[in-house]
Amino acid sequence: MLREGRVSIDRLRELLSSGGERTVRSMLAEAHPSEIAEIISRLDEEERFQLFSLLEGDKAVEVFEQLNPDLQREILDKLSTSRQVDLLEHMSADDRADLFEELSEEAFAKLLPLLRKEERRETVELMQFKPDTAGGLMTTEYAELKETMTVQQAIELLRSMADKKETIRYAYVTDKNGTLIGYVHLEDLIFAPPTAKIGEIMRTEVIAVGVDADQEEVARICRKYDLDVIPVVDGAGRLRGIITYDDVMDVIEEEAEEDIQRMGGLETIDVSYFRAPIPLLVRKRVVWLAVLLILEAISGSVLKAYSRSLEAVVGLAYFIPMLIGSGGNAGSQSAAMIIRELAIRGRLGAREIGLILYKELTSGLLLGLLLSFIAVFRAVLLVGKSVAMAATVGFALISVILIGTLSGALLPVLAHKLKFDPAVLSGPIVTTLVDVIGLVVYFEIAKLLLGIG
Repeated sequence: MLREGRVSIDRLRELLSSGGERTVRSMLAEAHPSEIAEIISRLDEEERFQLFSLLEGDKAVEVFEQLNPDLQREILDKLSTSRQVDLLEHMSADDRADLFEELSEEAFAKLLPLLRKEERRETVELMQFKPDTAGGLMTTEYAELKETMTVQQAIELLRSMADKKETIRYAYVTDKNGTLIGYVHLEDLIFAPPTAKIGEIMRTEVIAVGVDADQEEVARICRKYDLDVIPVVDGAGRLRGIITYDDVMDVIEEEAEEDIQRMGGLETIDVSYFRAPIPLLVRKRVVWLAVLLILEAISGSVLKAYSRSLEAVVGLAYFIPMLIGSGGNAGSQSAAMIIRELAIRGRLGAREIGLILYKELTSGLLLGLLLSFIAVFRAVLLVGKSVAMAATVGFALISVILIGTLSGALLPVLAHKLKFDPAVLSGPIVTTLVDVIGLVVYFEIAKLLLGIG
C-alpha cells in the first residue's frame, strides 16, 4: 500500500531521484487510485509528473480523475498529444466535460477535435449545462432498457455494456420517445424469470431531478431518499443522464467548504490552502475584512455617543467585552443551527419560521437568565455591592443574548428568502451586528437604571 506512514513522501522522493522506478511501479500497482492521487498532490511539479508517468491503463485514468483541476491541467500539459487523447477518451464523460471546462481556449481547440466522435459529442452536450446544476453533474453513460425487452435480453445487454457505463446496478426504462417510465435494480433481473418482460418487473416510483436543478437540491434529494444514483430528465421527462453517489459526495463536500469559508468571512477559495498563492489569499480575505472593519467602526461611534455615560460611571467599560462577546457567540450558535436546517430541508415555510422565532426567543431568554447570574457575580466582584450596576449588567446580558439568538436565527432565513447564501449572513456579520446593537442596549439600560445622561 502507498499510504503515508507505510511509505513516507521522503522515501518516495528518494526512489524517484535514484532510479528506483521498478520499486515505485510495484508500489503503485498495489495502491488504490485515491491513495496515489493524494501522494501526487503532495509532491512538487516535477515529481508529480514523474510519478504519474509510471502509471498505465485504467489505473492512470482513475488516478487522473481523482486529481483536482489544477493538477489535471498541469499534468495534461506535459503529456504527449497521443497520451493526452488516450487519457481523455478513457475518462468518464462527466469528468471529461468538467476538465474541458477548465482548459485554456488554446488547449480546448486543440484537444476537442482529436477525440472520437462519440466522446466529442458527449463532451459538448454536457458542457451546455451550468457546472453547478444537475446537468453539469450528470454523466450520459447510463444503462437504458425498453419495457418490451425480456429479462434475459436485458441481462445480456447489460453484460455487453458493463465496462462502458458508469454503473449497471440500476438500469432505466424509457419509452419510444425516450421518456423515463421506470427502472430496474440488477437484483430484480437476477431473481426474475428470464422470459418476463421488463415492463412487468420495473419499478415506476422513480425519483428524478431536472437538468437545471441546483446541485444543492440534488444533494438534498439524494440524502433525503438515501439514493446511490439519481436520474436526470429534461422538461419533457426524457432521460438525459444520471448522477452517481461519488459526484453527490463531491457536491456535499464542496458546499460544506463554501459554507465554512463564508461563515468565517471569506470569499470562496477553490484551491487547496497550501497551493493558493499569497496574493489570492489576500484578495479573497480583504473584501470582507474591509466590510467588517467599516461595520466595527460603528461600534466606535456608539462608544463616542455614550462617552458621557462612560465618564460618569467608569465601571461600565469593564463589562463591554463580556457583553458583546456573549451576544456574538449566542448569535453564531443560532446561525450554525439554522444554516444546517436550511441545508437539510432546502426551504422553510411560515410554520417553521414561526417555530424558529418561538424556540430562539425562549432559549435566548433562558440562556440570558442563566448566564446573568455569572455576570452579576462578576459585577459584584469588580465594582462592589452596587445593586444598580449589577442589575444593569444582568439585564443587559439577557437582552444582548436574546438579540444575538434572534439575529443569528433570522438573518440566514432572510438571506435564503432573498436567494443569497445563508452562510454569508452569519459568523462575523452576526457578531458585528450584535456588537453594535448590544452596545446601544447596554448604555440605554445603564442610563435608565443608573440615572446617568
